[in-house]
Amino acid sequence: DLHYLMTFKTYQYFVQDTWQATEKLKITAGFKGLQVDIDNVYDTASTSSLAARDTSGSLQSKDMFLPQVGLNYEVSDSIEMFASYASNMRAFTTQPFTTNRAGFQAIKDTIKPETSWTLEGGLRFDTGMFKGSIAAYHVKFKDRLLSVQPCQIVVGCASVLSNVGSITTNGLELAGTFKVTSAISLFGSYAYTDAQYDQDVLSGVLWATKGKQVVDTPKHLLNAELSYDDGNVFGRIAANHQSKRYYTYINDNSVGARTLVDAALGYRFGEGDTLLSGLEIQLNATNLFDKRYIATLGQNGLTFSDPGGTLQSMLVGSPQQFFVSVRKRF
Repeated sequence: DLHYLMTFKTYQYFVQDTWQATEKLKITAGFKGLQVDIDNVYDTASTSSLAARDTSGSLQSKDMFLPQVGLNYEVSDSIEMFASYASNMRAFTTQPFTTNRAGFQAIKDTIKPETSWTLEGGLRFDTGMFKGSIAAYHVKFKDRLLSVQPCQIVVGCASVLSNVGSITTNGLELAGTFKVTSAISLFGSYAYTDAQYDQDVLSGVLWATKGKQVVDTPKHLLNAELSYDDGNVFGRIAANHQSKRYYTYINDNSVGARTLVDAALGYRFGEGDTLLSGLEIQLNATNLFDKRYIATLGQNGLTFSDPGGTLQSMLVGSPQQFFVSVRKRF
């Protein structure tokens, strides 16, 4: 077997301050710095026949200025405006070293850590009976890392972790809770996400990923819940809808949309001197209508193209389940 000794060293700092610019406007701003050094040493006692897989070497992820700023403005006692900007970096892990010696040598001086910047803004509401928010955001995700063959098939080369361009995401989120009575409440949320690859990718051949939707990212997510709690009897029924998800990078195949419903019903015994005081019994149901669906994509990796639908890299979701929970407070 091939053995390595990996050493990670992480250095981080941050500076932040909050300024109450006016009675209604608050500004929070700052920046952080992050540096992660990885040293990978090949154990010479390992089997010599595997020396071609020796990826000894060092990698550094470093950005010492990642700014962040947030603004909050009170329009009224029940409405607040907010906006924020943030830059971030994701440090390398062990992935760049999972190739052969030639592959690592080819990328060690050129590979870059993934970075992103996010701009977000919106409104929050709190009128007593209704609490909610609306937000829009724009995210630029750069230097995306993907394991590819960075050459034509006829040439042949090892798969290596490579920077394959950027992703642009625009989205909208709505959420709100309405208190119908002291015991009954309604909750709803909706999220729209348009995430697209910005470049084509070379992996054996040139794949036309530019403008395609990001894999495993549904465009639409909806949640709705009706809940009841009068102190003794309580319950809820909730539905979650997820639109289709692509599992190929060129979007030639996908898994369908699905809607799942969960429910719960319970009873709390009131405080008193009886043995049942503080006892709570709850019946739960998940996937109430026994919907058959795909839960996890990319269990063994995803693929650029699968027009025939033969990729074996998915896990089915949990079937209908019922269970009872009992809690006792002392």
